[in-house]
Amino acid sequence: MSDTAPAIPDAIRDALSAYQEHSTFRGCSPEDYATLYRVVRRIKPRYALECGTGVSTLVLAHALRENGFGHLTSMEEDPQYYQQQLDLFPQGLRSVVDIRLSPREDTYFHCFRGTHYAEVPALPYRFVFIDGPNYTSVSDEQVSCNLDFLDVVRRAERNVFGLLDGRLSTAFVLQSIFPKRKVRTNVDTMLTWLGPCTKQDIPVIRHRELLETLARRALRTGRRRNTSVALR
Repeated sequence: MSDTAPAIPDAIRDALSAYQEHSTFRGCSPEDYATLYRVVRRIKPRYALECGTGVSTLVLAHALRENGFGHLTSMEEDPQYYQQQLDLFPQGLRSVVDIRLSPREDTYFHCFRGTHYAEVPALPYRFVFIDGPNYTSVSDEQVSCNLDFLDVVRRAERNVFGLLDGRLSTAFVLQSIFPKRKVRTNVDTMLTWLGPCTKQDIPVIRHRELLETLARRALRTGRRRNTSVALR
C-alpha cells in the first residue's frame, strides 16, 4: 500500500470511540482499522462486501463516504449482533450501508469444505473484508474456513481485492486455491492481503487429476512411513 494513502481523520476516530462505548462488538485493533480505512480509500470500490458486521462497518462506511461514492453490504449471522448494529449505526451513514441478516451454510470447492453466507446479494464487489461468520462448519461444528471471497471472485468481471482479519484456516485454504503471491499473511498483524484476484486465478481441477494427485501424495507418505519403520 502506498504511504500516501490517507490516515483516519481525528473526527472519524472520535466517532468510532463514541460508537464503541455503547456496543458489545469485540472489534479489531486501532492499527487494523487504520489499515482497513486506507485500503478502501486507495482502491475506491463501488461495491464492497463485509463478512461480519461490527465496528469495522463504520470504518468502511466512513471510507466510502470520503471517497465520494461506493456502497457496502455488511453480512451478519447472529440476530443479536444484527439488531445491535441496526440500533446503533449512525443515521448519517445508513445510505452507504446495507446491513443483512443471513445464516451461514456449508459449501465446497473440490476437496475443501467451508462456509459462506447463504444470502449475499449478487453485486460486482471489488473489495471484501472478512471477519466472519463463525469459522466452524454448520453440519458438525468442526473447524472450517470462509469461502465468500471465492464466491465473489467467481462472479467478478474485474480484479477483486480483500483483507482477512486473523482466520488462519481461511488464509490457508485461499493460499491453496489462488496463487500464493496473491494471498499474503503478515504474521505481525495477522492480516492477510488478498488480490488482485480474477476468476482466471481459480484452478480448474478435474476429478481424475485430483484422484491422481491424492494417490501420489498417499504413495509418498507410505514410502516415508516404510522408511521410518525400516530405520527403527
